[in-house]
Formats: sequence, C-alpha cells, structure tokens
Amino acid sequence: MGCSMSLGTDKLKLNRGLVLSLPFSEGVGTQVRDVTRPHHPFSLMGTPTWVQSSGGVWAINFVKAASTDYLVCSAASCADLNFQQTGFSAVAWINVPAGTSGAGGIMGRGDRSTTGWAFNHVSSDIQFRGGFETPSNGTATNDQRATQGSWHLVGFSVYSGASAVSPCYVDGKNGNSYSVWSTHTVGDLSAHDYHIGRMWTGSWFWFNGQVSKPRLWNRVLTPSEHSEIFNRERALFGV
Repeated sequence: MGCSMSLGTDKLKLNRGLVLSLPFSEGVGTQVRDVTRPHHPFSLMGTPTWVQSSGGVWAINFVKAASTDYLVCSAASCADLNFQQTGFSAVAWINVPAGTSGAGGIMGRGDRSTTGWAFNHVSSDIQFRGGFETPSNGTATNDQRATQGSWHLVGFSVYSGASAVSPCYVDGKNGNSYSVWSTHTVGDLSAHDYHIGRMWTGSWFWFNGQVSKPRLWNRVLTPSEHSEIFNRERALFGV
C-alpha cells in the first residue's frame, strides 16, 4: 500500500515535478486513479467509453454531442494543484475525429472569469487560456498541426509571472506561429474542480474524441523534454 509511484517511475528525471499522471491502466469502470504521490481521484461523468490504441494503451473517448462526458477531480481533492503565478506544464495524447467542429477542452482548472486556466483543441490548433471572459487571455498555435483523425501529443509550458506566455507543443515541437492576444492570468486563486474532457464548468468547450495519458507538472518542461516524451511514446499510438 505504498503512496508513491513505482521506484523506476519515481526516479525518472523527466518525472521530476510530476503532480498528476493518469495512465488509464484501469481500462474499465468509472474511477480513474492518479499514479503520482498525491493520488488525485478522478470520476468518469456521463457515458464516455474506454478504447485501446494499436499499441495497447488505454484511452477514454468523449462524445461532444452528449455534453455530459468528462473526468473530474473535486476541488477538495486537488487543492495542491493551485499554481497561482508559478510555472507549470502539461501534456496529453489526443485523437479528434475528422469533421469535429468547434473547440474542445482537453483539461483545465478554474472558472470562466479571471481565475484558473484551460487547455483546448480548436480546429487543428491547440490553445492555452488563462481566464476567459474578464479578461480573455491566452496563446494559440496557428500552424494546423494538431490534425483531426490522427493521434497527437499536445502540451504547453507556462512560465511564471503574471505576463507569462505559454509555448504550446504538438508532437514534441513548439508551434511555428502563435496568436497571443493578452498576457495570462493563470493563478487559480480559489477552490475549483480539475476537469479533463471539457473547459472549466458548464457545457462550454466539451471535448470530442479520445484522450490518453494526461499529465501535469509543477515546473516548466523544456522543449527537449516535450520532444523526449513524444519520442518515448509515439510507437504506442502508431505515430
């Protein structure tokens, strides 16, 4: 009944600062467990289904039309994921079906005003948002590399500070071009749930497609680390 990751995983340099990791090894059921030391508990909401990649890795398939499919960790169980103005990073493997319209929330924590953040897939780009309505802050790629109908590793690294810009990564490489419409207000200054498969609360930005191996770090991943993750795992997704 140990409370840490396996010895080999814990010692891997790439996992330094890893505070959330969902390998989806369950492959069945409605409960998903984080394998990092905090063991954040996640519950499946709605009727998302378990699917397996060609390499045997499990993923969860969310249906946008249902507007009910998502994973949630309650605010009481993820209070440690309040980064405020410190640097942090995340990655996830996603596969968005061809013909999907609109934006889909991959993961995030906060509300629709000035607190928190969200990581989204929009058309064939990805987008980091810090705050939504007042003000609308964020960074998006403009290179159309997160194409629909294929597996992609997507991620971001947010540098600390109220005026941070977050490089966004697709398949281990940062975007060739960015749209930065404002500085970020990424501090989650109050208690919020952590969501995977939708953007913040309500029915805004539901995700359509498969998500696998979502992870979060309490530090800034370097470009070489994003590339290393992609190269280590790409064969599992037939990339």
